[in-house]
Amino acid sequence: MMNKKFNFIPALLIILMIFSVACEETNDKVDEYANWKERNLAYWDSLSVATEEPGSKLVQMESLYNTGSFFYYEEIDVIEFSPEMDRTTSPFSTDSVRINYRGRYINNTIFDQSFTQEEFDPNFVYSPSKGVAGGYVSAFSTAIQYMKRGDHWKVYIPYDLGYGKDRFREIPGYSTLIFEIILEDFWPLQPK
Repeated sequence: MMNKKFNFIPALLIILMIFSVACEETNDKVDEYANWKERNLAYWDSLSVATEEPGSKLVQMESLYNTGSFFYYEEIDVIEFSPEMDRTTSPFSTDSVRINYRGRYINNTIFDQSFTQEEFDPNFVYSPSKGVAGGYVSAFSTAIQYMKRGDHWKVYIPYDLGYGKDRFREIPGYSTLIFEIILEDFWPLQPK
């Protein structure tokens, strides 16, 4: 009787080992943020090269808030929200703005957005974001202050004009930010 118990225990252990090996998941997941700093710096350098190419739509713009620092933008199109839309002025830093936007990293991961469709559709009803033109990261605020109502831009922001070299909430340090911004409207800040 004792021999059968000893045979049963090794057999049970072998079965458990086989089962645990068979059930073990392989960890083939690639870290999409590996070498993040180097990848972002290389991406930023590639934008600089791209502005030199014939027909490039990328435009370099200096930040209004960080002298000597710049970012890139390209005009995508102009969206006419109403026939009476005034396209002659841009918002001041203290003006209230209504915008739609989508923020991505260089790996195309969306980290923030006010619209969920793949492409912005002016006929779809969105919940635009409202804020103060000068109240965003410096390059985002600068871009808004040069846009006119209906402008639809793609803005490329280096980490030093974005959230910096340290992690900010879920945004990894050294992240180049790519924003699609649509300025719907703006108006002077109302005194209380």
